Amino acid sequence: MNAQNEVDALRYSYTETPLSIRSAGMAGTFGALGSDLSSFWTNPGGIGAYRRGGLELAFGFHDTNVSSEYDEITSENSKANFTIQNTGIVWKRSVKNSDFGTINMGVAYSKINNFHQNISIRGEDIPSSLLDVFTAQANGTAYDDVYNSFPFGAGLAWDTYLIDPLDSNANSYVAVAGKYGSDQSKLIKRKGAMAETVFGIGSSYLDILYFGASIGFQSVRFEESSTYLEKYSAEDVVDSFNFEEKLNTTGTGINIKFGVLAKVTSWLRLGAAYHSKTAIGLTDSYSSAIDSFFKDNTHYNQQSPDNSFSYSIRTPSRLMGNIAFVMGDYGVIAGDYEYINFSSIKMSSTGLDNDYDFSIENQTINTIYRGTHRVRAGLELRIASDWRVRAGAGYRQSPFVNGVNENSALYSFSLGSGYRHDALSVDLGLGYNMNTENYYLYNSQLVDPASLAINKVSLTLGMGWRFD
Repeated sequence: MNAQNEVDALRYSYTETPLSIRSAGMAGTFGALGSDLSSFWTNPGGIGAYRRGGLELAFGFHDTNVSSEYDEITSENSKANFTIQNTGIVWKRSVKNSDFGTINMGVAYSKINNFHQNISIRGEDIPSSLLDVFTAQANGTAYDDVYNSFPFGAGLAWDTYLIDPLDSNANSYVAVAGKYGSDQSKLIKRKGAMAETVFGIGSSYLDILYFGASIGFQSVRFEESSTYLEKYSAEDVVDSFNFEEKLNTTGTGINIKFGVLAKVTSWLRLGAAYHSKTAIGLTDSYSSAIDSFFKDNTHYNQQSPDNSFSYSIRTPSRLMGNIAFVMGDYGVIAGDYEYINFSSIKMSSTGLDNDYDFSIENQTINTIYRGTHRVRAGLELRIASDWRVRAGAGYRQSPFVNGVNENSALYSFSLGSGYRHDALSVDLGLGYNMNTENYYLYNSQLVDPASLAINKVSLTLGMGWRFD
């Protein structure tokens, strides 16, 4: 039940652009401005725009609320977490007697994906059952081989007496419950994050053209535990059963980024950047279990073996364009555009003993995912000599070509403020993201999807220091 597939591929490809303490209030639209920690992940050309060295540290608070609707029943759940959002340092070295003013080098760390999320789904009197899935899975398999063939699904249902033999000659099976409908619920708990440590270098030419490059090293930690429960009517011999699944994923990845900025006029800045594909090596550890409870007070339990599987994902490359209008001492208006082709994700096996080719999964990825457009716009106004206020908004297209998640676009809004005096800066950013998704409790041919409304509030607070 925990086979690696297109869901995993998208999970580790659908990352967020890290926000610095300043860009957090502008929805991340700082690509054309540079001289900011976010340059390491957006447009590395901005590393070359630093006039002074800098050190920055930001903390984040995230609260994700998920409201689900399944069979006209609404459930809600939420999860909050604190984190070191990002930190980094940049050094400046002057180049004497040259049109290249400085060479700037630095290292930065940031979260690029936050997996913390709790989801509750509940429905009543559903005419189908997860046991229908297990029955179809076992059909055609000899009785003595069911557990060995399907130790994470149908084999557990067979050993806990939730599916029975129907015809020994045809090796067919039948569910022992669910004929009269069932009440269904599922609790999903997720945690973990993706983070990236970036080493960058940049320079400038005649203080007009800024360019830079960075190499990023990613780390992945994802944990998911879910409990699915079915309860039956008085007519069934089974009272209930629960199906538990656990998944723990760890991994590392690497990519490179290139960028350039141009000071076209005193008020216009333009930029462009390219992010390579990220090669990520992953290892999944997973297990499952079933508990069945019968009306005669008998109880059965079966555990799957603990299994692990190593594989790799090549996430999509990214193309980015940036623009900013500098309004003298009054502030800036900025915009970013990003293109990502999620259909180009590739999965492959790793390890000498693993020859699985992922051709089915890669074909599915190519079919259901597409190239996406993302736009962000932000505003910063200087309201006093040392104070600034910010606002921003963004739109991220759904990566799905069609189907139930075709319209699962992500909308983001932000507000912020900052104090900057000589070498010291203190900034606060408040962000709000919202999107909808559809989630199937099991086979989409048997059950309607649950509709999920996902709302995330993020608070970023940090400080920065500039030095010569």
